[in-house]
Amino acid sequence: KGRKYLPTEAIPGFDNEEQLLESFQNPSLAVQAKASNALRAKGSSAEAGLQKLWNGKNSRLRARALWILAKMEGKAQTYV
Repeated sequence: KGRKYLPTEAIPGFDNEEQLLESFQNPSLAVQAKASNALRAKGSSAEAGLQKLWNGKNSRLRARALWILAKMEGKAQTYV
């Protein structure tokens, strides 16, 4: 009965910062959460990419980026 579900678009990887930022923008909450945790673990090395999202025009991505930036050690007062 039925057919096997095959997604049309592949989910970006979680190997490097560029892929993490791309996954962070994914509409799937599971993918967002995994990317979010990985970006938090990277710490200040992911800050530049998150700042680009924070300075963008998409308000949802700005909110997601701000959430991570504010949770970085010693950076909360800078961003909030």
